[in-house]
This record gives sequence, structure tokens and C-alpha cells, in this order.
Amino acid sequence: ACEDEEGTECSEIDPIALQCSNGEEIDSITFEYIGGDCDQSTLQADCCKDFNGGPSETDDGRVLCVSLDDDEMVVAVLFDKVVSVGDMITIPSSGTGPLSRQTMCEISEAGVKKQELKIGTSGDETDHIFLRDVCGSLQVEGCGEKNCIIPITYTYTLKNVGQSSMDVTTLDRTRDGVTLDFLDDVEDKELDFGEMRVVPEKDMFDLCSGVPVVTVLSCEADPPIGEKCTATDEYLIYMPPGSCRVDVEITCVDDDGNDCDEIIPPPFNCNEDGCVDEVSFTFVGPPISARLICKNDAGDDLFRETVFIGEKVTLTENLSPIVNCEMFDTGNGAKIRDFDIDTCEDLSLKDVYGESLRLESCDEQNCLVPIEYTYTIDNIGTVDMEITELLRTRDGSTVDLLDRVEDTNLAAGKDTVAKETEELDVCVDSDILTTVRVEVDPPEGVPCFDEDEYLINIEASSSPTDPPSPSP
Repeated sequence: ACEDEEGTECSEIDPIALQCSNGEEIDSITFEYIGGDCDQSTLQADCCKDFNGGPSETDDGRVLCVSLDDDEMVVAVLFDKVVSVGDMITIPSSGTGPLSRQTMCEISEAGVKKQELKIGTSGDETDHIFLRDVCGSLQVEGCGEKNCIIPITYTYTLKNVGQSSMDVTTLDRTRDGVTLDFLDDVEDKELDFGEMRVVPEKDMFDLCSGVPVVTVLSCEADPPIGEKCTATDEYLIYMPPGSCRVDVEITCVDDDGNDCDEIIPPPFNCNEDGCVDEVSFTFVGPPISARLICKNDAGDDLFRETVFIGEKVTLTENLSPIVNCEMFDTGNGAKIRDFDIDTCEDLSLKDVYGESLRLESCDEQNCLVPIEYTYTIDNIGTVDMEITELLRTRDGSTVDLLDRVEDTNLAAGKDTVAKETEELDVCVDSDILTTVRVEVDPPEGVPCFDEDEYLINIEASSSPTDPPSPSP
């Protein structure tokens, strides 16, 4: 038999998620000192920098770690000891709370600086740290209460099920190709009929290796009369390999391929070159809906439809310098108001005409720019996996975009995308933050996730002027 410290049967221990956190903050991180240079790093690409050839893979090194604040100023010393290869290093928080945003470590040998490490250790940064990740001479072995190595206890029970007493003469345990003799651990080697002896063995089990551990116990006993008897038993512990790793990245471009955060707002003045040939408005109300009729100075209809809040109204072809519009109640047909739009003078984007029409574009000057967000999901693990969730949050609203993912079954090393189109208003000062979270499920083991965010900062070139007064 075998149990962990909480009494759970070893064969039933839940698989461990290698991802350090699920967005929550952690209060400590544990590393194994493995020595070696930055080339072996699997953590953030810029986490490590070597000096003077980097640390030795065999010699002792002094490890000095400090916490940094948001301005990368030292807050506190977290660890300062000379360690040997194989030693564990636990980095605590600088107080009673979580780890700081960044932890910086310096490794030196005989007073000579060999390596500098910077590791993001705040909640959002630890989303990208996995157990067994390597940064230079340090390998991640634990995050908070999550650890790769846990103590377990094997229990070897010997019971005489024969018809007479017998002496135990052999008790061998074989594991990982190594056989050990446990005979001396049997307190009383003579077993009467029905008696049993229990031999415990404490060991450590690696939850992160993904390697099956088979323990074989062999016993021989010699009765007073007759031949020796033998018994063999084996115990298997298998933890699925924790190779689920995923990366998601947001990109955004307009129809011309410009990055959405680099789109230049248009000039607000529509009449720099005189009269315009096309204008487009958004019906913003009041009322919620209206019958709208707009005509040129020859009396030709330019628009005659019922419109609702949020809908577009486009006037094109045969525009005259003055366009007259009338608005009618959709319930009783009564005229609500009429007003003129001067297409040759004082036409400015975002101005409101007739109290209900907000100007969005004039000729090539457009406030509402079509953009496309692309969410690229990359399987950076070593096993195939299924995408189970893709949550996008913007303006306080969260939407699951799973049905937009081109292929939810993602082989190791492959990527896929999901896309969505929007209209970006570049004429209003705003910060538009989009965040996305992807969760994937491997065939075995624990799901993993990743998050990304994209910020569009818009600084409009002008502010709307006061709305023109409606015509009397």
C-alpha cells in the first residue's frame, strides 16, 4: 500500500497542474539550484543574463534574491545563501502578502558575478510560469502550496497465510532498477499462522515527471518442514505528464493593415475642400424611432425610411449645398421637427443635426473605422489538446468566442485563430481594453490556460462643436 501525508492512496492522487497560478497571487516560489548558463532557460526569454561565462554546473554559488516594486526599486532581500547543485531555494514574499511584481536574483562564485535573473512573480506573471520551468541556474519546483515533490509512505505487509509458522528469510524491494534489502526492518522474522508484520518506507514522489513508478516487493519464508515459499507484489503510481501549455495573442488591424492602436483620427472639419458629396450619420434619438425624409434643394428624395436608434443614415448622390430633413412620429405621423444640413460650410464630424443625427463621415473622412481582432491560439505544449473556452472581455461585457475558433482540436506545435470585426470610433478620446482568456484540455492531466490583452488608446484630433440649432 502507499499513501501521501493526507492519507490519499498514492494511485489516486489527483494530477497536478503545472501552471503556477490561475491568475491568483502566490506568496512563495521554490527553485532547485541546477547551475548552468542562460541557454537552458525555458521561462520568459529575457529572464536571464550571463556574466563571465555563467555559473558552473557543479560548483557552489551564492544566490542573492530581492523583491522589486513597480519602478524596479529594491524592496527587500528575500534570500541570500551559498548553495550547492541540487539545493532548494524558497523565495517568500517581502511581507505577509503575495510576491512582488518582480523578483531579481544574482548568482556569484567566489565573489564574481555569474548570472542575473529577473522573474515576473505577480499573479498575472505567474500565469506564465510552470513547474519545472528553467531560468538560468534555477528550476521551478514549487509555487505557493503547489510542489512537484511530495512525501509518501509505502507500507509492506507480510502475512502468514500458511498452515504452520515460518521464518522470513528474504524481503527485497525493487524500484527504478535498484533493489534494496528490507529484511532487517522486519522486527520479528518468525511468523506464526495468521500473524503479520508491517514494514514502512518513506519516499518522495515526483508529481511532475509523468514517469510511471513501479515498486516490486519480493518475499521468501522458510517453514520448519517442507520447501520455501515465495510471494511477489507490485504497486504502480502513474501521474499523467503535465505537458499542457498554451499561448494566446491578440492582434488588431484596420482594412489597410494598420495596427488599431496606430490609426490616425481624421480631421473633424469636412469643408476644407468645399462642399462634400456624401455624408453618413448615426441616428441617436430622441425619439427611439422616426420617419426621416431628406431632400435636396430640387426636391429630390435623398432618404425616406423609418430609422431606429443606432442605425446609419447615409446621404449620397445629388447632394445640394443645403439638404432639408423632416422627422415624423412613427405612431401618429405628426411632424417632430425639420432642419437643414449645410454640406458646404461648418460641417464637422460628431456634430449632431436636428437633435438626432450625429455626423460620422463625410467623403473620405470617417470616424467609424472597420477593424478586425485576431486571437491566435498556439499549442506550445507536447501533447494534442482541445480548446474548451475562449472568453473575450471588452467594455465590461464578456463573450465566449469558442464558436469562432477555426479548429478547436489543436495538435502539439500547431496554432489556430478566432476573428471578430468591429467598428472603431476614432473621433472620441477613449481607452478600449480587450482581454482574452483561453482554456485547453489535454487527453490526460489538468487543463491549462493563458490570457492576453490589447489596449487601443484614441486621442481625437478635435472635439465636436456645439450642435447647430434646429431650423425654426
